[in-house]
Amino acid sequence: ALGVWLETGILDPTARVILFDIRLPRLAMGLLVGAALAVSGAVMQGLFRNPLADPGLIGVSAGAALGAITAIVLGGLLPVALAAYTGTALVPLAAFFGGWLSTLLLYRLSTRRGRTSVATMLLAGIALAALAGALTGILVYMADDQQLRDLTFWGLGSLAGATWSRLLTAGPLIALALLAAPLLAR
Repeated sequence: ALGVWLETGILDPTARVILFDIRLPRLAMGLLVGAALAVSGAVMQGLFRNPLADPGLIGVSAGAALGAITAIVLGGLLPVALAAYTGTALVPLAAFFGGWLSTLLLYRLSTRRGRTSVATMLLAGIALAALAGALTGILVYMADDQQLRDLTFWGLGSLAGATWSRLLTAGPLIALALLAAPLLAR
């Protein structure tokens, strides 16, 4: 569709929908998410002064996954008003809060008398990741067939849900984080 449009300047309505409502939002979201992942990895490597460090090493990814999986498996137990209010943002919000809570817990466990021990943070993060992995396993065991499919597609990652409205929601937040990251450098 893009090649036809660039060659002729003309798009039929179906090709226009495919290009502007499906492919371009996915492309833009992929670029934003990729940039966010790259910068978050660089921040983590700088924090630990280790080029192999990543959020999975200290349990942040496992906490975020636990939050998302909890929302997928137990989201149906939420009151209707809350589920309607959060809508399709429930899983990303749960993942954010799961990662945030695991980060806070990790920081609390590794800080004594105002000093944060990187070694303690690393060891506590590994333990936290193991605990979150065990809880995730319990939730996967509880999941029905549809929830297992949702868990699989969520775990593999997908840009199929990318729309311009979601891009306008996520874009400024990701841009803010990307701009703030250099300010965290030592």
